[in-house]
Amino acid sequence: PPTAPSGRTRAARRQASPSLGLDKSLATLPRASDDPALSNKEATAKKVGDAMLRATLGDSGVKKRKRGGKEASRRQKERMGKAVEKAEAVMERLDKKRGDSMKRGKVVKERRDDWGVLNEKIEGEVEAVKG
Repeated sequence: PPTAPSGRTRAARRQASPSLGLDKSLATLPRASDDPALSNKEATAKKVGDAMLRATLGDSGVKKRKRGGKEASRRQKERMGKAVEKAEAVMERLDKKRGDSMKRGKVVKERRDDWGVLNEKIEGEVEAVKG
């Protein structure tokens, strides 16, 4: 004969659960949110409209906390100043690198020109040097 399930098994916990023996008549009652006058489409439209209304309200959603209250100490101000200087230095370096890259790009584009155009350009330069 099969043995009774251990007290630690899921089946034993389900058997011991008091909610399983409750009256099932509550499940058949209509929910408060179900309005028989609305069709599914209308109910969905109503929910979407409510969501749109909530989204358009001013204080809905997650907000970033404002930096508040105390003024920064002298050391904090110095640290922030140093950080700003470093950021400016990095931006200057990036601008220089970007400029150099643009120059290299122009050279590559010039190399890509038609050979006929390139030969004419060279002939023009040679004539300018001779003349």
